[in-house]
Amino acid sequence: MHNASEGQTPLRFLPNISTRAYHPNLYRGKIVTWLQAEYRMKIWRWLGASFFGGLANASNDYSDFILAPNRPNYGAGLRFKLVPKHNMHLRIEYGFGQNTSNLYLAFYDAF
Repeated sequence: MHNASEGQTPLRFLPNISTRAYHPNLYRGKIVTWLQAEYRMKIWRWLGASFFGGLANASNDYSDFILAPNRPNYGAGLRFKLVPKHNMHLRIEYGFGQNTSNLYLAFYDAF
């Protein structure tokens, strides 16, 4: 995904790196690009697993964007099917990034 803004953009409206492992407000800039891939697998009846990884970059200027460091992210998680009729899962994942890590709990997505 690629987001960009121009002119005098207020901080709260600047694009941010919104991949797992990075808090959405940790890296912001006028130019943000990120890519993330995920692999999901069923382990047993109501239990599944996911593995993900990606790269992200944020900068305020296109000339600095090329030199800005890429921020890797990766992690894994478990998914528990709690409402089989509607294919709803409880997702518990842990993501690692550059000098950061985050735990994610969610109940909303289909597997």
